[in-house]
Amino acid sequence: MTTCSHEGAPSLIDVARRSHVSTATVSRILSGKRKKNDATQLAVRKAAKELNYLGNHAARALRRDQSDTIGLIVPQISNPFFAALAEELENVVNAAGQEMLICASHMEPDIERERITSLLERNVNGIIIIPCDERQSVEACRMVGQVPLVQVDQRVDMEDCDWVGIDDRQAMRLIVEHLVDRGAQSLAFIGSSTNNSSARDRLEGFNEQCARHRLPTRSEWTLLKDYSVEWGREATRSIISSSRRSSISMPDAIVCANDLIALGVLDALRADHRSVPGEVMVTGFDDTLFGQLSEPALTTIAQPVARIAQEAVRLITLSRNANPRTYSQIALMPNLVARDSA
Repeated sequence: MTTCSHEGAPSLIDVARRSHVSTATVSRILSGKRKKNDATQLAVRKAAKELNYLGNHAARALRRDQSDTIGLIVPQISNPFFAALAEELENVVNAAGQEMLICASHMEPDIERERITSLLERNVNGIIIIPCDERQSVEACRMVGQVPLVQVDQRVDMEDCDWVGIDDRQAMRLIVEHLVDRGAQSLAFIGSSTNNSSARDRLEGFNEQCARHRLPTRSEWTLLKDYSVEWGREATRSIISSSRRSSISMPDAIVCANDLIALGVLDALRADHRSVPGEVMVTGFDDTLFGQLSEPALTTIAQPVARIAQEAVRLITLSRNANPRTYSQIALMPNLVARDSA
C-alpha cells in the first residue's frame, strides 16, 4: 500500500500516486472537468475515497472568489419550524448545484455576529438569516457588507436588504375570524417576548383583530415569554389560576404564537380536565408535524416554506448578478389549516 508523501491531510500527489496517473489527470477528474467515465476516473475516485481526500476547497474558493456555498443562520435548530425551513432551503440550494452551511445563533446576538464572521471567512456566496433580535441583530446584518444577504421569516429594519416571509397580521386575521365564526367571544394570547418582528406582528395583529370584532381583552390573558412547550404549559396554568381567583370564566379560545406553545397549552388543559374544543378552543402557528399529530389535532397557520425557500435563494442569486441592485420585501399569504382543536 502506498503511503502518503507527508504527514497530515492527503494531497493531490498522494491520490495521483495511488491511482498511478498524473496530478493533472487527478485534478481534471476531481474538479469535474473530465466527463469521460472510464477505468481511470473510477481508479482516481476510489483512491481519493480510500485516502479520505477532500481537496482544498478554501483555496479554490479564494481563486474563484466564491465557494459554491450559501450560509444559513437560524435562531434555534431545535424549533421544528426553523428545522423544516432549513431543510427546504438546503433542498433548493442543492438543486442549484451549491451547498449549504447551517449554523444556529441560539437566540444570542453575540453568537449571531460570530456566525456571520465565520461564514464570511469561508467566502460564502451569500447568507440567509433569520435574525434573532429585531434591534440587536442589525449590527450582525451590517457586517455582511457586499455579500448578498436575505432575511427570512423574522427581519430587522434595513433598506438595503431583502426579506421574504409571511404576513403575520393577515394570519392573525384568519385565526380570529375562524374562532369568532365558531362562537368565541373572549380570546387569550400566549406568545413570545416581542424582541423579534414575527412575535411583535403576531401580537399586534391579534390585538387589532380583537378590537375589530369588539372582543374584550384582559391583561392576564396576554402572556409573553418564549416559543416553547413549557411556556405554553406555564402560561395556561396562570390563566386557569387567574380564572379561579377572580371567579371569571376561562377564555373561549387560546391563540398561540406557534405550535410548540399550543402543545403546552393542550397538555395543561388536559391535566386540568378541560376539554378541547368543548370548553376551550386552541390554535397554533406554523403547521409543524407535532401539531398534526397532537390530540386533538391542532388548528394552525401553515407557512409556505417551499415558496419561502425558493424566493430566498432566487434573491441571493439576483443580488449576485444585478447591478445596480433593488431590494424586495416579500410577504407571502398564510393559510389557515382547520383541525379538531378549534
